Amino acid sequence: LPEELITKNISKGLKVCNRYDFSPIWNFASGYVNPEIIPTLITFPPWGYHHFECFQTYRFGYRVCNEFLESSTRHPFGKLYFGNHEVEIGSEESSDESQLPLDHDGFIEHSVSRDIQNYKGKSGTSPKAIPVWDYLKPQVMWRGSDFCFLLCVRKGNYRYNLKPEDIPGENTADGLMNGLREMWDALSPRWKAVTWSLEEEVQLAELKQAYGREFESFPWIDAKFTDKHRGPDETDNWHHFQELGGDVVSEHMRWEEAFVYKYHTDFGGGGGTTWLGVESKLALPGVLLHHETQAYDWFHEDLIPYVHYIPVSVDLEDLRHKFEWAETHQKEAKTISDAGTAFMRYMGTMEYWERMYDRLFLRRMGPTINTYNQGGLMP
Repeated sequence: LPEELITKNISKGLKVCNRYDFSPIWNFASGYVNPEIIPTLITFPPWGYHHFECFQTYRFGYRVCNEFLESSTRHPFGKLYFGNHEVEIGSEESSDESQLPLDHDGFIEHSVSRDIQNYKGKSGTSPKAIPVWDYLKPQVMWRGSDFCFLLCVRKGNYRYNLKPEDIPGENTADGLMNGLREMWDALSPRWKAVTWSLEEEVQLAELKQAYGREFESFPWIDAKFTDKHRGPDETDNWHHFQELGGDVVSEHMRWEEAFVYKYHTDFGGGGGTTWLGVESKLALPGVLLHHETQAYDWFHEDLIPYVHYIPVSVDLEDLRHKFEWAETHQKEAKTISDAGTAFMRYMGTMEYWERMYDRLFLRRMGPTINTYNQGGLMP
């Protein structure tokens, strides 16, 4: 109960239960960051989305589940993509494109090829490995669905699933941008990111048109929706945006393609978190600008801001600032990225799953089960 309600009831002589005396509540989903909301809530891995099943794999198969193993010749069914975090130059294999990630616009390939040729031109040089971090595209990248955030804050705020007719203003590209800005405070975090991306693209296009040449710069953020094929009505809505000059959608991006970006971000969904996005993005050589919301998932307890990720506020108002900080603090940003990747490699070990099983199921769930057993309440 809210404190003001408790005080009001006490002043009337009413007895109020101590919330901390209630039985533990097992929560197999995202939990609340603020423990005062439900003090006895204990957060466990969610059903589905492989988390809970991975503990079953550990307990009964005594192995790490495929979802937390690196995709490799040793683990052909592994789901995590780490890729090569170093590029070797100065050897016969330097020109082998297999060591480079998928890079459709040639950003990484051009830079690596240039350095390979420069290095080969030096006499007396020996092969050396350069972190792929140095070649990654300095953009914040996000791809995902147009989904309600934290159940739209109990349906009282945060607009999503927008259609052109929902946006005030003229049916033009400028009208679209101005309308989204007018709705800014009511937009979901995902729509805010997509709006920033639209603004950057429009400004860059205007500069190219004005100066009549290609700029070597690109928007600081590349955020697009990918769920444009869910049904006929959805597809029509996206086409309307494109007709108005707003490119809000893109094809789904595989992790091998996302590899080329230096900055990744994740936006909370209906429960406030992304059950699949955090671990996949931590594995990549880029750094994660993690959306810190009112919710967390079971493995977030071991993730530390500015150690494993760069924190971003729930309203995203500091996203640009955190991007600029990382751009001017490359050594620190890479150290954070490396720590995040190391954490994901640790999640692929039996030691990690043994520790988590002991923490969650023996130490946290165990006392409740034992209490019920002692009272003869369990079958």
